[in-house]
Amino acid sequence: MQKEEIANKWNQIYDQYDGKQVSLWHETPTSFFIEKIPFFKQHKVKTVLDSPCGDGRNLIGFVKAGFDCTGFDVSDSALNKCKNYLKEYKLEFEQGLLEELNLDKKFDAVLCDDAITHVKNPQKVLDNFYNILNKKGFIVIKFHSIKDSHYGNGEKLNDNQFLCKGIITSFYSKEQIKIFLRKFKILEFVPASYVEEGHGSNYIRNKKHSHHVYFVLALKE
Repeated sequence: MQKEEIANKWNQIYDQYDGKQVSLWHETPTSFFIEKIPFFKQHKVKTVLDSPCGDGRNLIGFVKAGFDCTGFDVSDSALNKCKNYLKEYKLEFEQGLLEELNLDKKFDAVLCDDAITHVKNPQKVLDNFYNILNKKGFIVIKFHSIKDSHYGNGEKLNDNQFLCKGIITSFYSKEQIKIFLRKFKILEFVPASYVEEGHGSNYIRNKKHSHHVYFVLALKE
């Protein structure tokens, strides 16, 4: 899938969102991410990249905490929603594909919530995150696991990767994640299960559903 095709697909999902929640994703930030704010301050983190930032539900906590934040997303619609949501705050925005992430600055921390499940080449994305981090920088990321209730839905592309309603969905084992993150030092590796509301009729999960995921905090040494 080309950049324009991917951007158009996500623009449609954001523009035609008809779910019950205000946010396409959650009403509140993901706890594992927000809970890292004191840890970041303790380790003198200054700059934070939220990639992708979506509508800003995670980013707002870090902006309010005083970090120098940048939001990155492939979707014009997502970025516009994020800009509007955070219009009272000063931060930067960039547009592009995660597989092509290459900005003019480096960061002390990268946040990646959910999106690694929607990329064709996760190793390329994780290498980009590694390269854009400063030395001793941190990545906070969520992987959908092969135990997830949606595993196997859609057309199988290769091992643990499927195409559903035009959207790539990738699932990961513990062993795969550790291989993908081999350049990093893993500090936390936390399995979790939860239930959430649907994300609108244009997304692959439009009804209340459950997930099994792995939350990871890792360090670029």
